[in-house]
Amino acid sequence: MHYAYVADASLAYVGYTTNDETLMDSVGRWEGERSMVVSTTSGARPKTCLIKKERDSGIIALNRIAPISSVRVNRS
Repeated sequence: MHYAYVADASLAYVGYTTNDETLMDSVGRWEGERSMVVSTTSGARPKTCLIKKERDSGIIALNRIAPISSVRVNRS
């Protein structure tokens, strides 16, 4: 997924990214797969694993990724 907006952040799951199941299916990703989040503002590139979120929720959430302060969260 390129240029996706992060809609949420949670400290509940250490080092995971939660993604809408429909989005994951559409780009051929699966739960537990290693991934990289790239901040287009700071250049930070934390590595993470994927967790499924409810289908058609449209949610992408960062969950306690190390340099989380360098990744902007869009809550609109």
